[in-house]
Amino acid sequence: MSNFSSQENGEYSWTATHFPGESTESISQIDSGRPHFSLGAETSRSWSVNGRDDHREIHLIDSSAEEDSLPKWPDSRRTVATKFAPLRNNKLAIYIAAKEPTDMQVFQFEGDTWSLDQRIYEYALTDINKLQRSLYNDGYAVFAVAQRPPDAIRLRSKMGGDSVFLNAHERAMDEISTEYSSIIRAHCARVSKFPEVKRATTDIYTVWELCRVLFMGSERKSARLGSALIGWMNECFPIEEFSKMDITRLRESPQPLEEPRLWACVQKLIVRNNSLVNKMLESVIRSSEISAERQAVEQLYGCLNTKPRIEQYYGREFDYRLGQWQKTCRDFADSLELSDKNTQDSIITIVNILCADMQTVFQHCSSWQEALIAWIAHGHSNVSHAELRELLEAVLQTFPLEENNYVELALRAFLRVEIEEGLGICENIDIWLAAHLADMFQKLKFVDTSTINDGFLSINNIQPQCSLREYYLLNYAELLVTSTSVWQVGFEYFRHCPLFGRSYMQQLIVRMPTDSEWKTQKILNICKVNELHEEARIICKRVASKHMEEKRYASAILYYTRAGDTPRLTKIAHNFLDEYIETGELTYVNVIDSVSLCEKPDESINFLAQYRNFHELLKTRQYRPAGQALVDMLKSHIAPRRFWPILLINSLPLLRQGENPGEEVVFNAEENSEVLRILQEVTSHHREEFLACIEKVRRWYKGDRGYDEIDDNLTVVRLALAKNLSRTIWH
Repeated sequence: MSNFSSQENGEYSWTATHFPGESTESISQIDSGRPHFSLGAETSRSWSVNGRDDHREIHLIDSSAEEDSLPKWPDSRRTVATKFAPLRNNKLAIYIAAKEPTDMQVFQFEGDTWSLDQRIYEYALTDINKLQRSLYNDGYAVFAVAQRPPDAIRLRSKMGGDSVFLNAHERAMDEISTEYSSIIRAHCARVSKFPEVKRATTDIYTVWELCRVLFMGSERKSARLGSALIGWMNECFPIEEFSKMDITRLRESPQPLEEPRLWACVQKLIVRNNSLVNKMLESVIRSSEISAERQAVEQLYGCLNTKPRIEQYYGREFDYRLGQWQKTCRDFADSLELSDKNTQDSIITIVNILCADMQTVFQHCSSWQEALIAWIAHGHSNVSHAELRELLEAVLQTFPLEENNYVELALRAFLRVEIEEGLGICENIDIWLAAHLADMFQKLKFVDTSTINDGFLSINNIQPQCSLREYYLLNYAELLVTSTSVWQVGFEYFRHCPLFGRSYMQQLIVRMPTDSEWKTQKILNICKVNELHEEARIICKRVASKHMEEKRYASAILYYTRAGDTPRLTKIAHNFLDEYIETGELTYVNVIDSVSLCEKPDESINFLAQYRNFHELLKTRQYRPAGQALVDMLKSHIAPRRFWPILLINSLPLLRQGENPGEEVVFNAEENSEVLRILQEVTSHHREEFLACIEKVRRWYKGDRGYDEIDDNLTVVRLALAKNLSRTIWH
């Protein structure tokens, strides 16, 4: 059972109730505006203990879960539960919860006995992996460049090679996609000691590189698509049967023809069109004695080196040259007769692979990716996107996909040019991948600009449409803002979402935790840059309230001032003034000294500063400036009316200046009249308020100050004004 409640300053909270015997349901709570996937919610229930009702609360405690620690929990105490993500209403975060098997107590509930743990631990499995943060940070740097106009992107490479097939925009995207590849490769090297993260990063790189080759790179418009796919295969899918060490050992063997796995390795390298095969055959030729087998290897080596390359020919000429070369290879295989039948059969098999015999090729492939690229390498070097799809379907009839493998499903979708489906699958691999691919695809016009509905914002149950690019960028940015380290990057991505980005920022910025001054300033700077003025006001009010609770009044005043919260500032000022009326002590001096007043400070805080300055002038016997300051406070009505009696009493030492020879009269006739006017108004029109103030002042205003006792008419002030007026006239 859950309830949603609204609090002040735009804050919201979820509360959940858990009953014994039910699975643990934790509804995410947003505490002090914080968005968290894994903030524990309160669970409560009234229990009867020895006939007495007892309301107990169990708090789910946040912590991170190590995968190895989960099996330690007995199944009887473990439950898999769901939590509503606080940021979107269409997603759930799954977590594992378990009861601590200690400190058990037994309670009676509706006739049954229930065992209740004192502690419940919650383990959320939805946070950003710390090791992935460098990829996310580096990725944004490239993303930001990609958002510039094409003519504003500085290209590193000069026009030439395959780039002649691309316009300026396509060349820019080619370089951007290559830069993305570089940062993914670098990140993969950084996390090489962490197998799980390395595997996840390798999956990202595998999908990204295929998309770069098929849709973003210069190869897609040239004759080098097949060669680029071969390079992708050899880089992203290492040979499973032979490690690099195995290949090196075979190549460096003193008698390679005696190695039982030599020809299997050569055949695998041939299937993959891997350039290492040339070095392998060179080693065999160099290490073997003169024999028929060595001559056969030399002929095979010659065949490999004379194979036509598609870059050398145009149109049908390549097909003609390739046909001639394959005929030469077959003639060589047909005439081959060796005493070593194993070597003879192996060379014939290699020739069949080189001549694109599909059955032989497939027999020596261990995956559909390998089979597809082998078929392209040896039979369809000038493959087009349309032919690629046909070849893929033929290969998949022999090599079925793993339907639960998201990487394979994504590769198939992109090879079929089913981009929207591929992006949806990539979201399950890593939302970073889906978001940045979608951005590139839209820039290259491979996806429409308005294709799906966003479930977060709706008007009258009508879901507005947004582009695939914006949809995935919003999802990715939304994940980033829940992180404690890369949350700022999330808001940068929102800035590049023209339809919903600002709305998301407005919704989320006010829920960011302001747990440090540094972070608060970062959040407010985001508001300033994006002109989120109302959101900045809400944040400042929330931070100020927090400082008030901690009795950090100077910081509270600063933030209430930034929020323009005049009522709160007035209340703070009145509290300080009330304390002065009660005690006669200026307890707020240090607070005001710590506040840097802006050009247009709040009136109530400005009065505190002026009143504090007035006392400083009195203390240093600068009576004339002090008198001017007091009259200014009275004339401008900046002082609260209920504080006027205090100012009148404060005027006494100034009114008495000039009594002794050599002393300067502080108030002139006009100023004397202003003070008298205030005295008349206080004692006549606001008498109840005046008397209440005077009653409090009498507690601390003693005769040792050199003045008469204060009566209900402030007679002592009235007499001082009369004497000051006479001295003014005399002078």
